[in-house]
Amino acid sequence: MTATDARRRVLELLRAGDIDIDEADELLAEIDGEGVAGDAGEGADLGDVSMSAPRATVPPVPPVPPMPLLPPGFSVLPPGFRHLPPLPPLPPRAPRPPRAPRPPRAERAARRRAGGLDVDTLVSLAASGVAPEWIRELGEAGLKDLDAEALIGLASVGVSPEWIRELGEAGLKDLDAEAIVGLAAVGVSPEWVRELAEAGLTDLDAEALVGLAATGASPEWIRQLGELGLLGDVAARDAAGEPDESDPIA
Repeated sequence: MTATDARRRVLELLRAGDIDIDEADELLAEIDGEGVAGDAGEGADLGDVSMSAPRATVPPVPPVPPMPLLPPGFSVLPPGFRHLPPLPPLPPRAPRPPRAPRPPRAERAARRRAGGLDVDTLVSLAASGVAPEWIRELGEAGLKDLDAEALIGLASVGVSPEWIRELGEAGLKDLDAEAIVGLAAVGVSPEWVRELAEAGLTDLDAEALVGLAATGASPEWIRQLGELGLLGDVAARDAAGEPDESDPIA
């Protein structure tokens, strides 16, 4: 056994606990002083003694039984309060009376016109942003005696009193709330109505304007049809209820 192997063996014995630090120092001093590499006999004796040294065995640790979270009979109450009777059950809640049925729409409209607004109608007016000043301005523009349903419809499509005045200046007068809501819903503007009149379509009612706006008819397109002779007096025929002879479907 060489000196290096002998030192390694001494360190292994020291780590295993077979020898203490003093014994290890003595063995290392002996290896360094006498030279284990040159004396195979002593190296062999050291190896034999090291290999034959008993090692201490550690007994296995017995398993720890699981502990309960709370011991049996544990209570956070003081001893005098542990035998109190249980609380009685709560009495059943009284049934809620049935809700009165909602009146028909015609009756609600008549009630609103008479000034009897219910809570649901007030909530709808507030949610639509209806303001008293806006109602007064609509009356000045020509829309008067409007019920709550008409006001909510006008507010939902963004109708303004100024827009109603401009429609009147463009030729659309004496319109009711339903017609105005339809015009605003499809984006009819006073300028567009004037341009249609310049293109040849005059005296159109609200229903005709809604149909034209819903299909995207433009004044330029109407003007080009007129140049081709396909337009004719459409407004006059509509007013008289006469069918268009150029239309094979009519």
